[in-house]
Amino acid sequence: MSPALREAAPERPDVWVGATAMAEDVLLESTSAKFMQAYYTLLHLHRVAVTVVVVVPDGVTDLDEDCANTVATIINTNKPTLFAEFGRMYRLEGKVVLITGASAGIGEATAREFAAAGAHVILTARREEKLKALAQELSSKYPSVTVHTVGLDVQDREAVQRALASLPANLQEVDVLVNNAGMVVGVDKLLDVDPKGIDQMFNTNVYGLMYVIQAVVPGMKARNRGHVINIGSVSGKQVYSGGGIYCATKHAVDAITRTLHLELVDTAVRVTEINPGLVNTEFSTVRFSGDKAKADNVYKGMNPLTGQDVAEIIVFAASRPDHVNIADLLVFPVNQADSRTVHRA
Repeated sequence: MSPALREAAPERPDVWVGATAMAEDVLLESTSAKFMQAYYTLLHLHRVAVTVVVVVPDGVTDLDEDCANTVATIINTNKPTLFAEFGRMYRLEGKVVLITGASAGIGEATAREFAAAGAHVILTARREEKLKALAQELSSKYPSVTVHTVGLDVQDREAVQRALASLPANLQEVDVLVNNAGMVVGVDKLLDVDPKGIDQMFNTNVYGLMYVIQAVVPGMKARNRGHVINIGSVSGKQVYSGGGIYCATKHAVDAITRTLHLELVDTAVRVTEINPGLVNTEFSTVRFSGDKAKADNVYKGMNPLTGQDVAEIIVFAASRPDHVNIADLLVFPVNQADSRTVHRA
């Protein structure tokens, strides 16, 4: 171990726990990407006993120049912004991930997380300009990752089929499907809900989800591998006044997910449903037809989840070993107990 790294290690044993002599020469003389690759090779192929966590600060993208001193400096300055979980990175590297509703919120954050883990990402949404901006950012930051965008409204079954059938050859075999596209309209009670709102919610949240499943999952089943992650909601577990139609669509997502799990149980395809509570994204702004003040009031006096919070959970579920399936997960901010019970300061 280099003197600089040896000096730093005792101060932050939780961050850097050394390496064997065999590992050092490989790990400490590489770019950050090769650094991780070498770690995987040593640990998983050669069974070398190495425990390493790399801390990457803002702006540091390459550890070529005096790698050991750079890492030691990072540890000593105690300004980490990212702890890379190597098991996660190793399992997702090179995987093909399709994300619907990727232009904002949970979908956008999920795209960032998968790209950071080395996965190739297919980003779909209606707002193509936002997708292209995100793709440019991710491609620049992770040049080894393929980022492909598809302007797509999941409500259009034929468009879904065409878009997925015309994917580039290297992205045809989707390993992870994140069915994230979804929306809600208004807070009207059932007797007053606009029929257009009913159609829009069902067409997006239920039919759109099914169209994508039917376009992607047969290939997973044929290859006997893959992972379907449907983004549900606490509203698919409970109901509340003013949310009847939205709750109905999310109950449908819950039923579809559980049924799909049953129907694929004789395969190696995993099926997961992640059900968030209050998440501060564009979701509420859309619900209130762009009225930001009303949307912000939903989260007033409490600390809601963020899209990033949910994205990290999605990537965690996807990065478990192949025999591990997180089937159903309900996640709240700490001061929420159910769909309507929230403590506000």
